[in-house]
Amino acid sequence: MNPAFQSTPPASACCALVACCVLPLSTGCHSPGSSAVSSDNAPGVLSEGQNAAARSIDLARGWARSGESSRAEQYVLLAVEQGYDPARALHLLLQICVTSSQYRAALLHAEPWLRAHPGDARLRTLVAVVRGALGQSELATAELARVISGAPEHALAHYFSGIFYLDLGRMQKSAEHFEHYLHLEPEGDYASEARAQLQMLRARASS
Repeated sequence: MNPAFQSTPPASACCALVACCVLPLSTGCHSPGSSAVSSDNAPGVLSEGQNAAARSIDLARGWARSGESSRAEQYVLLAVEQGYDPARALHLLLQICVTSSQYRAALLHAEPWLRAHPGDARLRTLVAVVRGALGQSELATAELARVISGAPEHALAHYFSGIFYLDLGRMQKSAEHFEHYLHLEPEGDYASEARAQLQMLRARASS
């Protein structure tokens, strides 16, 4: 791996992106074993199946907070069978997988959704970052190029393109994407890191 990439490890970048993209585990959480339903799913308003799904999601969140990611995944999948919204379930599954470093499992959950919804730029960006965390930088840049072709102002896609092109040793492409990111989000969450990497690349190019 390129030493310059060490300042932004793929796993850290992945978790940071997930924090922006998926439902927080703290929302409506209860301890494992609790049968309480989240506040936005009050019993008596929803059907019996919907209440069962809500309870399964609460259990999944609780198990995830306890570090039992496999059991948490099982309850999310059960909730989908009980009628829980698949898109919301996917977001929770991805957070569970990524925060427990189960990157391949995250891909297994995300890829079928992407095949059905190829224009989901946010999810495709997340998949790219997960691929980067697995050391698949070529595949990551290909995913991000697809995002940018459909959404050229997707700032995070440019930032992570800069990261993964840097990892591949393609310095000019890396610099171009860091520049694009800073143009789109000069005060963004990754602006200081992008500026530092861009400064390093320019210094290397002039030496």
